[in-house]
Amino acid sequence: QSDNESEEACDLCGKPMTLRRGRFGPFYACTGYPECKNTRRLPKAAPRDTGVPCPRCGGNLVERRGRRGPFYGCSNFPTCNFLVNRQPLPQPCPECDGLMVVGARQQANCTNCAWKGPLPEGEPASVA
Repeated sequence: QSDNESEEACDLCGKPMTLRRGRFGPFYACTGYPECKNTRRLPKAAPRDTGVPCPRCGGNLVERRGRRGPFYGCSNFPTCNFLVNRQPLPQPCPECDGLMVVGARQQANCTNCAWKGPLPEGEPASVA
């Protein structure tokens, strides 16, 4: 079930590594299997910055990927453990200045109060 050979060489035998898929996700395996059983994890992708400040500490909210899909957490983790499952919006809530997220039916929902409203047009961060 070999997909792609890579430019990387095996650390143990020097043969090329190939990209394979396993139950824990993709990984590199030596093409010299079964003589050489060397494997290597793929490097993790860096979290994507959303440009939205964290409501607890003022850090940035970054998009991360978990077992159950994407989520948004503070870049100052583990010092700040704020996270939200819905995509944050740069505009604050018009009632309480809380964090706004994309809700069901393409509505904007506040995470602090019960305010719901239409999504703002585009991404203007200065509209409040």
